[in-house]
Amino acid sequence: MVAIYRCGDHTLYACEICGLLYRELEVANKCEEECRKNPGACCVSVIGKAVGRLVRKDGGYEAVIFKQDDKLLYIIKGCLQASP
Repeated sequence: MVAIYRCGDHTLYACEICGLLYRELEVANKCEEECRKNPGACCVSVIGKAVGRLVRKDGGYEAVIFKQDDKLLYIIKGCLQASP
């Protein structure tokens, strides 16, 4: 099930399998579907729409890394997981 995160005024959707973040729920759902079908082999057409990823630590998430122009931009620790 896709996780929902609020970062400032933005809502992002995360694939709970690989941790990639998307602006659109439908794309995050497609990512999770692909991750389940092909573990460790991401679908290029889907991951190209990712806006960042969650950084895993000790079974949870420590930070969120965003990308801009295909470069890592910054890490934000203030993103909060929203309740479904």
